[in-house]
Amino acid sequence: MTRQRNLLHIRHLPAFTAFCSARGWQGEPIKGEFEVLRMRHPAYADMLLVHRRGHTKNGDERQHLTVWGVSEALAREFIGATSRRHGRTTQRITP
Repeated sequence: MTRQRNLLHIRHLPAFTAFCSARGWQGEPIKGEFEVLRMRHPAYADMLLVHRRGHTKNGDERQHLTVWGVSEALAREFIGATSRRHGRTTQRITP
């Protein structure tokens, strides 16, 4: 499964979490030091997982989060929903 490492900016995490909650995803306790979001939906077998990436060679924290699978699809839907005011459209995923 391909991971997207530059799709979701870290500053959008609270809005993305609210976006997923509004679609029936329920938060669960995170595991490990790199996990920043863990959610489960009754209609999906897969969990929604979002990870923080490591630091750059300079020691700076990276600004984007890693998403894949269902979290990537929801991140793309979230970005589409927030960019509709700019005339772009997106397709909504359904369970």
